[in-house]
Amino acid sequence: MVFYDEKGAPSKYTTALSETEFGRIVNVVSARAKTAVWFLRAQPSFLEEHGPVIVYLVPQKQTPRIRVGNAYVAWLTRGEVVLHPRSPFVYTQVSQWGHPFTGELTLPSVRDLPFTLHTGSGSASKELAQIPEEEVIRIADSVREPSSYEGLSLPRRPTWDRMARETLELPILKMYRQGNKIHVRLGFQLDGTWGHGREVALEGTSTGYKIVDWDEWIS
Repeated sequence: MVFYDEKGAPSKYTTALSETEFGRIVNVVSARAKTAVWFLRAQPSFLEEHGPVIVYLVPQKQTPRIRVGNAYVAWLTRGEVVLHPRSPFVYTQVSQWGHPFTGELTLPSVRDLPFTLHTGSGSASKELAQIPEEEVIRIADSVREPSSYEGLSLPRRPTWDRMARETLELPILKMYRQGNKIHVRLGFQLDGTWGHGREVALEGTSTGYKIVDWDEWIS
């Protein structure tokens, strides 16, 4: 199974993998990890025939609401598979409220793509990594809930309706802590050099989390 680009299908800058290329990537990663592969996520490239490919292994842990596992980043270079030296990294996937995971592993939809819980080393990522899984689920549910965006006092952004609709259609990309806020970045980081989407800031309350700010991001 392969998820291509932003929508799932091959595109102008994300060419389809051949059966040989697909098999080569799966064989190299599964042999290194000694674990079966779940699916591949092929990202675009503006210079090479293929961009980086994220290889998600079958989850090491799964409940009805959350999956946790390892993933590798691979490149095809002159027909050879090269793995990122920092691979593997840990991914998390949270099911949509009311639609729990089953034992069947299928190709995720755009909104259900796995994400990471930190952006690298350092105290901020360590602090976030210690958040219980139950809290990660509650944070994900909050940013996916349309009512969370109602009544936000953000007069400097006249395109509120459009931003709300677009935000709810985006996948979670990463979560991280900055000060007393949790930041959830939604959108796409493509080919390692550029990306776009929305970023939501939340603060904890006595009953859960509330959104206190949001904006567009691009890199």
